[in-house]
Amino acid sequence: MKEKGFIFLPPNFDAFTAEEALDHLLVEFVRWSDLTRSADKHLSGVPVQEVKDFLMSYPSEQLVVILPSASVSMMEVAVPTKKARQLKQALPFIVEEQTAQDPDSLLLVSDYKPTDGQLNVTAVDRELIEKVVDLFRLIGLEITDLYGIEQLLPTLEQQLMLLTDGKMAFLSQQGKKPIYLSAQQIPWGLKKFWSHTDETASLTNVKLVLTESCEIHYSELQERIENALPESQGVEFYFDKIESIYPYLVSFAATGSNDSDYFQTLLVDSYKPKKQTNPWLALLTPTLVFGAIVLCCHLALTLYNGWQYQQKANELQAQIYSTVKRAIPSAQLSKLQSDRALRSKIKSTLMRSGSSTEAVLLDNVTSDIINALAAFSKDKAPYVQRLSYRAGTGETQLELHANSFAQVDQFKDSMDKTGYQVTVGSVTNDNGIFKGRLILQSKEG
Repeated sequence: MKEKGFIFLPPNFDAFTAEEALDHLLVEFVRWSDLTRSADKHLSGVPVQEVKDFLMSYPSEQLVVILPSASVSMMEVAVPTKKARQLKQALPFIVEEQTAQDPDSLLLVSDYKPTDGQLNVTAVDRELIEKVVDLFRLIGLEITDLYGIEQLLPTLEQQLMLLTDGKMAFLSQQGKKPIYLSAQQIPWGLKKFWSHTDETASLTNVKLVLTESCEIHYSELQERIENALPESQGVEFYFDKIESIYPYLVSFAATGSNDSDYFQTLLVDSYKPKKQTNPWLALLTPTLVFGAIVLCCHLALTLYNGWQYQQKANELQAQIYSTVKRAIPSAQLSKLQSDRALRSKIKSTLMRSGSSTEAVLLDNVTSDIINALAAFSKDKAPYVQRLSYRAGTGETQLELHANSFAQVDQFKDSMDKTGYQVTVGSVTNDNGIFKGRLILQSKEG
């Protein structure tokens, strides 16, 4: 969930350079929390540097900058068509006639949805927008939205809203462009709103919103408004007290409750902000990439080691075949599917070949080994991975793969009971496989 920070610029903001602005440009700052649906922080008259320090603690914050009243012009222009495409082409020329300004120097913002032949347009100098965007970019802050202060005012149906702190005031009414003026100009603003009697016909109530510091009393404002209305016009008055104007304006902008036709960001077309990646994500990306590389390398190494182990197992299996072939040249051994089948094949082959003394001796040892292995349960039985017989010394060397040290000891005890002198050279634990190297002294030795 993204929070929003609103910076209200003073009228003299364009007199500062980026370096001067950090310490000398005093602004109003309001932070809006979507979580609490309220303005949870308001800094009044503080340097931009203090706001920057605050925003740096919230990397995901959206920054909304509010221009002073004199920087933005809101107007209602007569248009000859309702087609948006034609309106976009004709609007610069229509505005030029009304403002006498070069249309190329202005950024025109509108929803291009005219009502009764009238279209609401907001105009702002392009150089001013570029200066604001560049100013904050040089400061180290990226703007996500830009508005004029009057654009924040809502337009409520059949209601006039007067918002003031005793020094400045805002007037807003449906069908009228909002007005920002000094408190002394309120009567003039009301006359401008109601220049024709029929413009008050739909007005049913007036909402007066005053700050706690406002020295003007409700009754005085009510009297001014009643004097500006036609004698036959009767309206109801509602009163509200707020702490500050700025959080109150932000509440309309941040909650989406402002349905005014003028409430549209000024950062359009080429001024649209580029999508910003989450700074935390940008910070973590190199670490995540490095972690992925390490993981891939580890996986590749594991697969390579597995391949090496498989090659080694194949070599050991080949050595067993080679040992049997040397002992029994006439033996015909095919590729076998399991060590148990191999032991059975060795035994049967040796028993069929009694012409060789070495074969007979190896037959005896093999038979005793098979008998010792038969004492284990079938699903957890150890097996002989490698077997070699030395006829000169009568020693049989074997490599036993077991599920535990206890199985190695049990196998040794079984061979001891058959009359062999058993020496355990070593037992190692290789990923749960206990590899025992044993030497059996032959009975005939």
